[in-house]
Amino acid sequence: MGKTLSAVVREFLTEFGTSETEQEQSRRKLRELFEEFDREGIGISAGDRLSRDELYDRARARQEIEDADRG
Repeated sequence: MGKTLSAVVREFLTEFGTSETEQEQSRRKLRELFEEFDREGIGISAGDRLSRDELYDRARARQEIEDADRG
């Protein structure tokens, strides 16, 4: 490789540190997005959950899709 062990380790740690920084930036952006959703009132709450029967009501889902396609 033409590099000392110290140089290889230093490069690895530098790249690893960069990855962590990118991960932290992604987390921050996601957190900011959720905060914006909260401010705008966008999202769902626990009260918005479907019951098990509603979740598996395929006939109703198909009807809603057909209705949306028509109009």
